[in-house]
This record gives sequence, structure tokens and C-alpha cells, in this order.
Amino acid sequence: MESVTLQQSYDTRNRTSNRNRSSTFKNSIMKKLVVIRHDTQEVEVYQYDDNVWDCPEDFTDEDGIFVLDSNCTWAVVDKLNIKIN
Repeated sequence: MESVTLQQSYDTRNRTSNRNRSSTFKNSIMKKLVVIRHDTQEVEVYQYDDNVWDCPEDFTDEDGIFVLDSNCTWAVVDKLNIKIN
């Protein structure tokens, strides 16, 4: 079995503004964007707010670089349970 690196990333540039925006939506649940990179065999997890981003394809990191590309698989989930065998 190949090892997978798990890292948790956040959009630090917009952290405050995202927090303020999401606090205005009382019933909003912060989701996770899980990205599996096939070329590096890494898994990246980002906080994802439907109220801030129109769609996951528009999601950018703290440097303004798009997170999703053609060499990855992704999913937006409400809860994240990671089980490593």
C-alpha cells in the first residue's frame, strides 16, 4: 500500500472575511473540500464555505492559485472522517 500525505490548508488571506461572512449565515455548516492529487499522491483538505465560493472549481489558495486541476479528484463533504489502514 502506498503512503498518502495528509495536510490541512486554509485560505489565510481571507480567513477573517470568510469568518465574518459565514457568521451571518446562522444555519451554515462549514464544509470541507477534499482534493486527491494523483501526481504527488497527496490528500489536501480545505475549509469550504458555500456562501463564499460559487463552486469548488473557483476555489483558490492563499496565493490566489486555483486548487483544482485536471490531475486531481475532489469532493465537498459536510463531515470528514479519515480512516488510514
